[in-house]
Amino acid sequence: MPKIFITGSTGFLGRYICQEFSQRGYEVFALTRKNSNKTALLNNKVNIIEGDLDNEKTIYSCLRDNNIEQVIHAAAIVSDWGPRHIFHSINVRGTEKLLDACKRAKIKLFIYISTIDVMDYRRHHQVLAESFPYTKSKHNYQWSKTIAEVKSLLASDYFKVVVLRPAWIFGEGDKTLFPEIIHTLKQGLLPLPGKRGVYIPLIYVRNLAKFIGDIVSQIESLPSSIKINVSDDVKITWKQLIEILRKNFNPRALVINVPYSLSYIVAVILELLYRLLNIKTRPTLTTGSLPMLASSMEIDTTLMKKFLKSPLIPFESAISSTLAWHKVNLVSRKKGE
Repeated sequence: MPKIFITGSTGFLGRYICQEFSQRGYEVFALTRKNSNKTALLNNKVNIIEGDLDNEKTIYSCLRDNNIEQVIHAAAIVSDWGPRHIFHSINVRGTEKLLDACKRAKIKLFIYISTIDVMDYRRHHQVLAESFPYTKSKHNYQWSKTIAEVKSLLASDYFKVVVLRPAWIFGEGDKTLFPEIIHTLKQGLLPLPGKRGVYIPLIYVRNLAKFIGDIVSQIESLPSSIKINVSDDVKITWKQLIEILRKNFNPRALVINVPYSLSYIVAVILELLYRLLNIKTRPTLTTGSLPMLASSMEIDTTLMKKFLKSPLIPFESAISSTLAWHKVNLVSRKKGE
């Protein structure tokens, strides 16, 4: 039975990765924090390794003692808000320590889950290919993920490195992308920064997990290092996506387009207020999220399709399942309040 080590295993994406490899017949070793919810992992019969990315000794011992040769690094702090030292500690330093453990254990394959946000996209429409230059953004998330991606690629002298850059991930269990839009729609008004016709790149979480499984199954034919953009084959604008959510969660909500310049001023003011008042939650709009909302882009999936072996779940089915999940869980959360 092949073995695989997965970080971020109790996160949104990590749970699906563990499930995918368990179904493919792998013995899964999942790194989890002590107090995290492990129910989904236990249901998939994975080996739970308690610890975090700071526990280099624990990770190394697990890899060595179990002869694990393949590692998927999905752990990260994913947010457009928070102090830099946290992003550096988890996204950068955590990746460094994991890479060090992998080098000592002499693994064969390291898969780093990056993001399309490491690329230098602008507000005008673009089709993003793997060859795009890195972002110069100083926002904590983009900054830390870019550094971690580069450090991962530099480790290709020790083992094969695959960097996967997913589009924005949606699906059952998402606590960020769709929930934040739905929450704003529930308030009755959603200001949408920038122009109309802004395309958003999306990837269904189950499709991403399937693709990761396909990549690992082709380890022998992989080059020493490679970057692959990952996205569903769907063209949809922010306006169209929000309209789907509006119809399902608050048909009376108003959606208005706000000029980018005005949106930026509002984001700066909100950030200043939140810092001055020491508010721990994120502002409704940040200067970090603004480019994501106002930059029209598509993903060039030519390279992805060369490695894709599993049929992808169509967008219509994916969005239907996702909406059904959110409807049930929104009701559950309300009852629990």
